[in-house]
Amino acid sequence: MAGVYKLDITETEADLKQRLRHAKTASDKERLQLLYLLKSGQAKTVQAAATLLARHRITVQKWLHLYRAGGLVAMLAHKPRTGRQQSIPPWAQEALTKRLQIPPNIILLFQPSHSPETNPIERVWQPFKLGLRWQLPKHLDELRLLMRARLEAMPQAVIASIVGWQSILQALSVAGI
Repeated sequence: MAGVYKLDITETEADLKQRLRHAKTASDKERLQLLYLLKSGQAKTVQAAATLLARHRITVQKWLHLYRAGGLVAMLAHKPRTGRQQSIPPWAQEALTKRLQIPPNIILLFQPSHSPETNPIERVWQPFKLGLRWQLPKHLDELRLLMRARLEAMPQAVIASIVGWQSILQALSVAGI
């Protein structure tokens, strides 16, 4: 059957979930999420996994090729960076890293940069636009008042449809929430 992957993932689901929680970079999280989706059976094919990750099938196949060749270490290996030297000095980067620590109650969901259909904020604007279609606020404060009134009038079902995305719910379940 075409599209069905033949890969023995040696890590357990629990191990992958733990590694996913502690991954530092977006690329590591994507690759670990790929293995988790395949191991847990949430994605039966490479194409299904690629769709869930919003990545091209060939990219996902390259990641799996790296995993086959050298395991998790090879798949998560980073190429040395070449090119322009960074303009932010190391001491400033360290200071920023300390200031930007993510609290444990915040979960970052990494979204592809050019996929508005997977960005939750895009779904928020649609109900607002419907209610504000012919309104022409003259000032920002007036727009804020219109937005607040629209939000307060919004039914719970609409709010649930905005935040109840399957991908968000899956990410929360992977994070253990």
